Amino acid sequence: MSAPALEKDPMTRTHSFSQILAITPLLALVQSACKSECGRSLDEICDTTFDASSSSSDPTSSSTTDTSTSSSTTAAVTTDPSSSSSDSTDSSSDSSTSAPLPSCGDGILDPGEECDHAHANADDAPCTSSCSLNFCGDGLLLKSGDSPEQCDHADANADDAPCTSSCSLNFCGDGLLLKSGDSPEECDDANSLPHDGCSPSCLIERLVFVSSALRQGNSSDAGLKSLSGADALCQDLAQAAGLPPHLYMAWLSTKNLGPASRFPSHTASARGPFLLIDHTPIALSWQDLTDGQLLHPIDLDEHGQTITKSTVWTNTSPNGAPADKGDCDAWNSSDGDPKGGVGSSSATDTTWTELDANLCANSARIYCFQVTP
Repeated sequence: MSAPALEKDPMTRTHSFSQILAITPLLALVQSACKSECGRSLDEICDTTFDASSSSSDPTSSSTTDTSTSSSTTAAVTTDPSSSSSDSTDSSSDSSTSAPLPSCGDGILDPGEECDHAHANADDAPCTSSCSLNFCGDGLLLKSGDSPEQCDHADANADDAPCTSSCSLNFCGDGLLLKSGDSPEECDDANSLPHDGCSPSCLIERLVFVSSALRQGNSSDAGLKSLSGADALCQDLAQAAGLPPHLYMAWLSTKNLGPASRFPSHTASARGPFLLIDHTPIALSWQDLTDGQLLHPIDLDEHGQTITKSTVWTNTSPNGAPADKGDCDAWNSSDGDPKGGVGSSSATDTTWTELDANLCANSARIYCFQVTP
C-alpha cells in the first residue's frame, strides 16, 4: 500500500508533524511515548515545522531525516532524575565541606594577627578583642597575665603623671615627682621619713627661724639698709649655722611689697608645713601660716636657741601683705624719726607679725623663711 501523498501548505510550503506521523509508524510510537512521559504531544513540545523545499523529494528520505531529528529532540527533553540528584548532592557536599573564612577569635593565628586566644580574647586580657597584644601605652587596662597594669592612660602616661610610663600608679615615696592630678607632689625623696625636707605626704618641709642678730631699721652700718639687705642677712645666718642649702628670705615688707607677693609662688601657695629648726611646726601650710594663728611661736634662732619676747621687724599683716605701721623708708632711713612695724617672737596670734611700730634707730630681729625646696 502506497503512502498517502503529503499535502503542502501553499503559504508556508511546510509539512506538520501530524502529516509526517500519518505516514511514519516509528514517529507515531515516539509521539505516544512522549505523550506518556511528558504529558504533551511532540508537536506541543517542539513546535517544529519542516521546510518542504529543504526536504528530499523522496518521502522515505524525508521520513528518515525527520525521524532522526525527532529522536534527538526527544532525547534532549527527557531528563535523567539520577543525574539531577547527583549534581544537587555534589553542590551540597561542596558547600558543607568548604573551609571557614579566617577571623579574629577563631583561636587560629592568622596573617595580620599578633595573637588569638579564641574566647579568652578581651581588651583587659593579654590578647585583645582585635587580636593584638595588650601593651603599656595602648590605653587598655591589662588585668591578667604575668604583668597586669595598675593603669594605662595611653599617651598621657608619664613619670610625672598619675599613671607612669610603666603603667603603674604614681605614689608618694616612689621617687617620681607627681606634677599633675588631684594631689600633685611638692617633693618625692623615695622614702616616708619625716623631718628630712620632704614630708611623708611628699610636701616640702620649710624651715623658719628668728635671727640671732639684731639690726636697726635704717641705713647705718648696723642697719638693714633694704629688703635685699634683710634677705642677705637671713642667707648668711642659715649658711653659718649649717642649715640645708636653700634660699632664705626675710618676712619683711615695704609699703608696696610683702612676703605674699615677693616670696616665690610655690612658697606663697605652699601645701607643706613650716617648721622650726627642731622640726616643731608653726603652720601646716601657707594658708595655715596666714590665717592669723600660729601653732607655735617663732622663738628659735638658726642655731636652735630659744629667743624670748623679742621685738621683730616686719611691717607685715598676718596674710603676708604690707601693713601700715611704717617701713623706715624701705628700711633704708637716714632719719631717726621714722618708724617701722614690728611683731613679737613670743606670740602665736596676729601680734606675732603685727604688734606695733618702733623707731627705725632701734634694734630688732627679723624672721627668716626657707623659700625654696
